[in-house]
Amino acid sequence: MTVSAAALPAYAAPEISPNDIFVSADGSDSASGTIDSPLATIGAAKEMAKSKSGEVTVYFREGIYTFDSTVNFRSDDKANTVYKAYNGEKVVFTAGTPYTGFEECTVNGVKAFKKNVGKDADISTLFNEETTLKVTRYPEKGYLYPKGVKDSYCTNTKEQIKEGGSFLEYVAMDVNPNDLPEMKNPDSVVVRMLHWWKDELLPVKSYNSKTGLMEFTKGTSMTIKDNDRFFLENVFEALNEAHEWYFDKSDGTLYYIPEDGESAEDLTLWGGSLETFINVSGVDGISFENIIFRGNGYTVTQGRDLSSQAAYDAKPCVFYEDTHNFSVKNCEFRDLASCAVFMGSVVTDAKVENCIFDNIGAQAVYIRGENVAVDSE
Repeated sequence: MTVSAAALPAYAAPEISPNDIFVSADGSDSASGTIDSPLATIGAAKEMAKSKSGEVTVYFREGIYTFDSTVNFRSDDKANTVYKAYNGEKVVFTAGTPYTGFEECTVNGVKAFKKNVGKDADISTLFNEETTLKVTRYPEKGYLYPKGVKDSYCTNTKEQIKEGGSFLEYVAMDVNPNDLPEMKNPDSVVVRMLHWWKDELLPVKSYNSKTGLMEFTKGTSMTIKDNDRFFLENVFEALNEAHEWYFDKSDGTLYYIPEDGESAEDLTLWGGSLETFINVSGVDGISFENIIFRGNGYTVTQGRDLSSQAAYDAKPCVFYEDTHNFSVKNCEFRDLASCAVFMGSVVTDAKVENCIFDNIGAQAVYIRGENVAVDSE
């Protein structure tokens, strides 16, 4: 993965102190953490920092660092620690699993590449070295409309929402079968439903191509109206344009339509669904400098967005709460599915400065406090 880092200034190599810890993509977590014997992961560096007194700097050497799970900073971690790229080197934090070893095939009459990545793969976003790629859409232009919904599709009642709820929650809808193709794998498809001011993702549980009954794996967050527009994502039959992809959940095969000049042997794509790389809560002074955060995903679960407004519940790449005196400086946030940096309750003396935000699905920097009593501690 190559990433432009024009915004990341180069510095003269700093003098090394006993409170410096080094990490390298080629290192080992059993190493000593020196520049000549670097660790391999941020988790190992976080643990080593606990043994040091005073302010600590964790330097990352040039490379790609893949996050399989969220790194949590808590009250027992070392405070006042800066995690930064060493001497202006290009350091990328990503949640994307690299996929190589594709083979050429033909899909819907066009050349495609495919690779079996396993049924357990959870791919919500896919990106190459330059940008995020397009999951297939049906129809390619325009929208579809529900044919209707029945009371039996609803998990609550009009009487219940009058008592404090807001919307009816549907787990199915009827569509016109003539509007849809005969789909190879309906249970790999996701409905993107466009309500009044928001859209939501509804994974398809089953679809009856004769009756038009489409069932979801989760309930809708808002009442389905006859004029609600929707379209389908991850449809095999719509895979036909360069840079489009499709993931067959039934057998774990990832398909991709290449552009001219791309070869299956040299292709590397990154995909995944991990949302939050860093979660800081209850420890002060955890800062990041000159890091490129690139390529996370998202998950769709029941109850996730049942009352969301303006994507306020979008999961961030970097999360802060109950923490003070930190900065996110000279960093890049690129190709992220939702929020880049979130600052929640009990956050003070925080800075986000000289950062680049590019191709962000929701907020770049989201600051959300809460109302508390004047005499609250």
